[in-house]
Amino acid sequence: MQTKQLGNSELNITPIGFGAWAIGGGGWAFGWGEQNDQESIAAINCALDLGVNWIDTAAVYAPVTSLQPPYSLVKRDVEKEILPFCQENNIGVIVYSPMQSGLLTGKMTPERVANFPDND
Repeated sequence: MQTKQLGNSELNITPIGFGAWAIGGGGWAFGWGEQNDQESIAAINCALDLGVNWIDTAAVYAPVTSLQPPYSLVKRDVEKEILPFCQENNIGVIVYSPMQSGLLTGKMTPERVANFPDND
């Protein structure tokens, strides 16, 4: 898989990353509910086998070398000011929720949300 420089850092990462910060369960401020360790390990190994070299484990970032705004066909607020600012200041942009949290895929239904565990 090809890589690209991340913002003004010296890191060269794949355009597809693995968001792992919520792996580990729901017992902390940024957790997403219960996780299966074996499934988590298998998912990470699959990403590595596919050539992904960017495994995002951070819940917060500093200094700013990249920005991770929500951005999709439904939520385009960043186009007016944020994306141009990042381009002018050589700040990388890795969008969050390009499928609007599943809304654009049809997989995030009211029934699915209603069945989430209490700690998710």
